[in-house]
Amino acid sequence: MEFRFSVWTRTVFGISASLLISLGALSQTVTTNGGTTNTVPKFSSSTQIINSAISENNGTVDVNGSITTTLERSLLLGTVNYINNSTPAGSSIGSTAGENGNFNSFYFNQNGTVDGDSNPGAQINTALPSWRMTLGSGASEWGGGDTFAIGRVAPGGTYSTPSIFVKVSNGGTMTVPFQRSLLLGTVNDINSSPTGSTIGSTSGQNSNFNSFYFNQNGTVDGDGNSGAQINTSLPSWRMTLGSGASEWGGGDTFAIGRVAAGGTYTSPTVVLKIDNSGLLHTSGGIVFPDGSEQTTANLTQPFSVCVSNSTSPLSCSSICNTGVLSQATPPLGGSCSTSGTTSSCSGTATSGTNAACCVCK
Repeated sequence: MEFRFSVWTRTVFGISASLLISLGALSQTVTTNGGTTNTVPKFSSSTQIINSAISENNGTVDVNGSITTTLERSLLLGTVNYINNSTPAGSSIGSTAGENGNFNSFYFNQNGTVDGDSNPGAQINTALPSWRMTLGSGASEWGGGDTFAIGRVAPGGTYSTPSIFVKVSNGGTMTVPFQRSLLLGTVNDINSSPTGSTIGSTSGQNSNFNSFYFNQNGTVDGDGNSGAQINTSLPSWRMTLGSGASEWGGGDTFAIGRVAAGGTYTSPTVVLKIDNSGLLHTSGGIVFPDGSEQTTANLTQPFSVCVSNSTSPLSCSSICNTGVLSQATPPLGGSCSTSGTTSSCSGTATSGTNAACCVCK
């Protein structure tokens, strides 16, 4: 049998053979000891395949190590809405840290994107609010420069300028810009009754609103007047350090007030006040260490002082610093009184107590 090849056939065969020989020379043997299920392989060298630190199982990716993303827009998370697939969703994490004095943030954005720094980006679902946090900040970013800040963007609001609710400066000062400020102790470990106290400020606003106020068992909302008693079965005590003319303290005073259980929270009974002249005002009297109570000042002498139901023995010589004109200490269950002074009074001793009625020089 005779085989004949044309010149064209011999040429093609020769080229193909040369090509195969060349490819064979370029190919290399790659060695692997076998992989692990769901683990992404990687080349540890040009001829060796091993397991990488990345694995995937039913859509979940695990990384046993660190992730480096070089672009500042960084990570966009949670974009699949499992409840309503037609509604946009997602949050983002990004960084401009170390770039320069204007851009130096590590930022977190709920319901929002970022793109190159912490200012651009957009609210993802404009029907919902966005909360934003910056750990450190550049001078040109919304945190305001070298701060920790937490801010909020209303639904459909201006995403690049959130309202800042809390800020910590590089000196360690925490700023709470809104006047309703701090609500404390709302968790009741004893029962289910509502609890809480508040601290707030309107200081520096104007002459009508200029308070630093403290409210036990009560809230505040924008000034020292508004708010409500939290547990209406208990009384509330309120204190204002300074006051505006339209606030319950009455203007430029220190005041302590009380609201009865279920009472009118916005108008507490002022039991103690210090005015801007340094004068002390009380709604009742003053009880002295010896148990004596005085409700009026005695500008003329002699004057009377009476003590009732004291658990300690009483002596008019210790009550009257100016000297004693007359005194009476009734027996158990008895009473006494004074006369002949502008401040006549009486005292009573009930079971196990003492009384005294003194006329002082």
